[in-house]
Amino acid sequence: MNHALPAEPNDAPQTTLRERCRALGLPVWRLDTTGTVIDDANQPGLAGVWLRSSVMCRMLADAVRGWNGQETPDRVELFPGCHVVPSVETIRGRRRGYTVFMFLTPDALRTPEFEAVCAASQADKAAARSAVGRLASFSAAEIDRTVPVLDWMLNDLNRQHESERTIGGFTRHLTDAYEHIELLYTLGNSMSDLQEPERFIRLAVEQLQQTTEFGWAAVRTLARARLPDSVADSLFVAGKPGCDARAFREMIDAFVESLPPDAEPHIASSIAGRPLPCGAQVVVQPIAGGARRAAVLLTGDKGGDDPQVSSYDTQLIATASAFLGTFFENVSLWQEQTALFLGSLQAMTAAIDAKDRYTCGHSERVAHLATELSRLVGFNQHQAERVHITGLVHDVGKIGVPEAVLCKEGRLTEAEFALIRQHPVIGHDILKGIPQLEDVLPGVLSHHERWDGRGYPHGLTGESIPLVARIMALADTFDAMSSNRSYRPAMPRERVFEEIRRCAGTQFDPELAPLFLSLDFSEFDRLVAQHEAASRSVAATRAAA
Repeated sequence: MNHALPAEPNDAPQTTLRERCRALGLPVWRLDTTGTVIDDANQPGLAGVWLRSSVMCRMLADAVRGWNGQETPDRVELFPGCHVVPSVETIRGRRRGYTVFMFLTPDALRTPEFEAVCAASQADKAAARSAVGRLASFSAAEIDRTVPVLDWMLNDLNRQHESERTIGGFTRHLTDAYEHIELLYTLGNSMSDLQEPERFIRLAVEQLQQTTEFGWAAVRTLARARLPDSVADSLFVAGKPGCDARAFREMIDAFVESLPPDAEPHIASSIAGRPLPCGAQVVVQPIAGGARRAAVLLTGDKGGDDPQVSSYDTQLIATASAFLGTFFENVSLWQEQTALFLGSLQAMTAAIDAKDRYTCGHSERVAHLATELSRLVGFNQHQAERVHITGLVHDVGKIGVPEAVLCKEGRLTEAEFALIRQHPVIGHDILKGIPQLEDVLPGVLSHHERWDGRGYPHGLTGESIPLVARIMALADTFDAMSSNRSYRPAMPRERVFEEIRRCAGTQFDPELAPLFLSLDFSEFDRLVAQHEAASRSVAATRAAA
């Protein structure tokens, strides 16, 4: 008999075979080609002691030496009534050893050899004859019929095991493919959020680390990359590096600094000639964000059944890197477009503010104060940025108010004030055709509404006034009271504070007013000084002309 074992030895079929033969009362050994026993006879009690004796092992070793010279080993009668049948074990076509089946007939119990084995195992003859007798039940005809069945069974077991290995391998590949697809789906579905890039980067490293067997994954963004300040020159880590935080950061920075401009993805086992402080291998994957490098993706401390980095690992890392590169490029473009958009808005609002020398810089200061208050209320970064834009454009409707009214010295008449009261509606109508500004419209339209309902243009009350408009009302009024007007000078800071406290619950949201008063106004004061200097410069230029 011949049977091929798997390319990588696995004794699962042999274990099953031995269990079945034991149930049949059929002793089985496994021996290598030198005759050394790999697995002893599979019988318990005194029968097992008799089968494992030194005399029996010597007779089996002699049989192996004879089989080694035969292309197809034959059945051997070790002594009268004791027959052994070999099944050749091979790996990659090379003979590895033998599975040996022993068939005992009743005649074996009456031979000198039986007694010699008893003596070698120090077993009482009568007791051994009784124990071994339960195995000595085969006739010559039964041996002839059983040998082919054993051959079929062993080959079936090996084929079954190979099938299980194949299915197991296919399952692993299928699982890897699913995880790969899931990673692609998660990243692809999340990369449209350009307002909070740090969220996507953290998601990418966490998903990559969880999908692979790596102990950690990291993205190191570069200072020179065209990325928002919130993520530029930063390190994002998922997992647990196998070294302290300082050594890990130094290792990451050393990898980044040592990369040439044209560096390709590679697997490093040292850094600057020194062993790695975290694991045996680190995968280093540069990430381009447009025409320049934006970041470096690194993974290390691989565990699992195969601690060596595989092609599957590098493919998955390259895929995540491609998504990150595209995301970085989109973020850069979005940042440029946003800067251009905000620049246009600032230019427009500056032009409106410049119509009246008393309101120079008003919109920029309102935008600053409103943004700071929104953060204190709990707005996230993106929401606070939208509040900033609302502050910049809140007075855009004044473009529709006659300049003679805007720049009039002294107090306005009732008719003139009615024109001024139209600027929130005019501003709303100007901006409502711009899709990118849809979310700022409530703040533009309602920033002159009052908590008690006596505001304009619609006389809204309490919480029916949009929150962003209530925020704008405080910032707008504070700046107005803090600035010089044609009809009065700027009010002292403490007087402004007193007025806001007095009007909390009538003009202003009573919960927002104390929060507003807790703000740091140092940046506001800097802006006031800057705008006053700019206003004086413009006035001097006009006078000279």
